[in-house]
Amino acid sequence: MVWPMYDCQLLPGTLTIRPLSGCRGLLLAGEADLTARDTLRAALAALPADGTGEIHLDLAGLEFIDLACARELIALTGRHPAARVIAHRPPGTLLRITSLLYPNPPIEFTGTLPPPAPAAAGHPAAPGDGRGPDGSRAPAPPSGPGATPEADVVELITGDHGRILRLFTGLGQLTCGRQHAAGTRGHLLGETWAALTRLLAIHLDAEQEICCPALAAAGPPGSVLWASAAGHFDIRETIAEAQLSATGSTRWLRAVTDAWLAAIRHCQADEHHLLPELARATPETRALLGRQWAAFILARLQDDAEANTAVP
Repeated sequence: MVWPMYDCQLLPGTLTIRPLSGCRGLLLAGEADLTARDTLRAALAALPADGTGEIHLDLAGLEFIDLACARELIALTGRHPAARVIAHRPPGTLLRITSLLYPNPPIEFTGTLPPPAPAAAGHPAAPGDGRGPDGSRAPAPPSGPGATPEADVVELITGDHGRILRLFTGLGQLTCGRQHAAGTRGHLLGETWAALTRLLAIHLDAEQEICCPALAAAGPPGSVLWASAAGHFDIRETIAEAQLSATGSTRWLRAVTDAWLAAIRHCQADEHHLLPELARATPETRALLGRQWAAFILARLQDDAEANTAVP
């Protein structure tokens, strides 16, 4: 069988997926978020479906995984119910998601790499040395009862900010670059913009539904909530304006630029007002808000999936 190589290249280095050598499974490196969900789904679906044996997932080089991609890994066990799915050196984000939403996950977690360890192109790795394809050593997963780290809402928000701004940077690279043919460039622009607007919508809704009520109850200055609401409105307005124009057109580019500036202002406002207020809360409160944030996003992803399947 000739294995394909999957690279989500909307932003360089976002997620790399390669087949493992010597055993059935995949190596994931980089960041697996909403923008890479379809790519990850295609790679998992291409795994041989003999239904038995073991499926190995080498996650030593995976720096982050969100709810959307974690659901794809869980869905893999449903497609291969008789097989053992083993995730080697999973990132802390995957452990947090499974502990919050899948108390008895059908995936086995281990702190060692699958033998024989695959060598990614240009980054040979010695078997069992615990390093990812970029040469970095991934942290060992926590062990023992109650050792799974909690999801801190501050970390979740800042993680979203980083991905949002990187996606806008990717749009800028696509609009200025000449490395793609016109048809391919338009397709990438559309895919990147769709993933970005979906991420922004869920992020803004989560802030309004989870963080703003908690801050209002704690009694912070009213200017914090007002600034947050104003920033959300600016982003939504510029996105709506962009949706009225053809992707890649001059009007569309102007609206996307305005959305980019609004997103930068939003992130800066959060870092100066919202996040410091949240950081003053107790670790228990931040963990509670993190669980609520994770559950909210999972529900939104499920709603989106059901809406897409309902369309004839």
